[in-house]
Formats: sequence, structure tokens, C-alpha cells
Amino acid sequence: KDLLWQSRPGKRYVRLATATVDDWALQVGTTFKASTGHTLKLADVRQFDHQNKRPAGLRDRAFVAGFEVVSGVGVLPAQLLLRVSHPEGGTFDMFLTAAAPDKPTRRIALFD
Repeated sequence: KDLLWQSRPGKRYVRLATATVDDWALQVGTTFKASTGHTLKLADVRQFDHQNKRPAGLRDRAFVAGFEVVSGVGVLPAQLLLRVSHPEGGTFDMFLTAAAPDKPTRRIALFD
């Protein structure tokens, strides 16, 4: 795992649908099963810097989760809302988008 996150206060076995960036960072390297039949591996988690107080109802820090499509039949569409399940984090909906044209199996999700 990334050494940056080893000292972070993340928790395991939390609902990832509402989890913090620290909780997500602990899951780097784990897999998610998509409703399309594809398997996604969480490759990285990057938080955004915030200078001001965040509005009520949002996470304390917004972040991007990067995924690699590791298996599945056919190409996973570049932009898609799909249901995913994770062995520790539960089942939830997540919007994925393509990361970059030169990385056809890479997808990202924004969590605000």
C-alpha cells in the first residue's frame, strides 16, 4: 500500500458509499464487482486540497478514486452509472468516467 496512507486514520468495514478519503485509501488494491459483470481494482485515491470550509452534507474532503478494469466481457463504457459491490464496503451506485484516452482500461469516480 501507499506509504502516504499508512499513517492516516481510515477505518475498515465502513460503507464506502459515504466513507472518507482515508477509509477509501485503505482499500487501494482491493476489487469491486460491477453490475455489468466487470471487476474493477481500486488503483489509487487522490484528495483535493480545500482552502475553505465545505458545505454541510458533503464529505470533509473531496477525492477521486482511480480504477483499473481487470476483467469482464466487452468494453466498459467510458461514462456509466453502475452498481458496484465491495466485500468490506457494501453495495452502492457509482458514476465512472474515462481517465484518459491513452489508458483505455482506466476509470475514475469523483466523491464529493
